[in-house]
Amino acid sequence: MKKSNKITAKKVKDAQRQIELLQKQVHYDTRDYPIEYLVNKYDDKTFFAPIYQRMAGVWDLHRKVRFIESIILGYPIPLLFLSDDEKSGKLEIVDGLQRISTLSDFFNNKLMLQKMDKLDKLNGFEFKDLPESEILRLKAYSLRVIVLNRTTDEETRIDLFNRINTSSLKATDSEVRSGTELLNPLMKLIKKLAKDKNFKKLTDLSELKLKRMEDIELISRFFAYSHNYKNFPHSVREFIDNYVSQFNPDNKEVKKFTKAIEK
Repeated sequence: MKKSNKITAKKVKDAQRQIELLQKQVHYDTRDYPIEYLVNKYDDKTFFAPIYQRMAGVWDLHRKVRFIESIILGYPIPLLFLSDDEKSGKLEIVDGLQRISTLSDFFNNKLMLQKMDKLDKLNGFEFKDLPESEILRLKAYSLRVIVLNRTTDEETRIDLFNRINTSSLKATDSEVRSGTELLNPLMKLIKKLAKDKNFKKLTDLSELKLKRMEDIELISRFFAYSHNYKNFPHSVREFIDNYVSQFNPDNKEVKKFTKAIEK
């Protein structure tokens, strides 16, 4: 016999009691810290990483360089989360360790810019090599920081860290590429080919894979490996990204596909 799922007054009362039992008041304030201040406090261990955080250096070189490029370009940067440590008075890095440690590496000339997406004139530069005006601007550039009050217990800080880092679904390489190369003629062709009924029948991709643009990825790889496999650098993402972004519109094989689609 199927059990009733009726929401009774008792269920509502029990739910309210559980909310009151588990709910924690999280007090915080919002601050704007100049990058130079963040780096200095990280370097002298005033801002420290707790044991539940990932170790500094998890980001690969590509992600570090892209982050620094975003800062230089003035792009919005996600909030950093720190917490006032009740015993020491120092600030625990709840979320943002990779960003802060990357800034520290760059400001201490331990990170050389390379393979920049937009600012390719800065390839080979370290922080000390930047124009003086840009050095001063970066030092004074402020990032928005949420600082949790010292009354926030460790369980809540860990829960906050886990929720921040697991609540979003990481974009696939194809989803990112499809957005960044939106105006690229090859990407436009790839999207047209993905709608071809014969391709759909042959690949028979699930709805989930179609939503994650697996069809776009397959066709992108086809073009890259067909025309540039000898230059494969052991990184599939980098290989496909470079081929699409550096696409030659005069490629004869691609022109054949374009004409066939247009018929």
